[in-house]
Amino acid sequence: MRLDSLSWLEQGPAAVLRWLPGSRWRLAFGASAIFRGYQAVAPALGVRREDAYLDGAMLAEYDLGLEWTIWLSLDMRKAFSNVAQYAYTRVAPMAG
Repeated sequence: MRLDSLSWLEQGPAAVLRWLPGSRWRLAFGASAIFRGYQAVAPALGVRREDAYLDGAMLAEYDLGLEWTIWLSLDMRKAFSNVAQYAYTRVAPMAG
């Protein structure tokens, strides 16, 4: 059996909280931890990668009327890896 260096098994917990504080507001918060182990040694790296990701997200929506909604969100990720070039931090604010 041949194992591809890009195939992996990942697992981890996740949680989401949704809250309706009023008739026009919707809030949501989410968090997860992902643990990823690759199935084979990456030929270019000479190592079998092990990664972990911590994710968080927040969303706020407000209904201006029957047809219009405004929203703000923030998506965050912290990636850890045994290969330094694959570790990163991402923060992505969005509005609409």
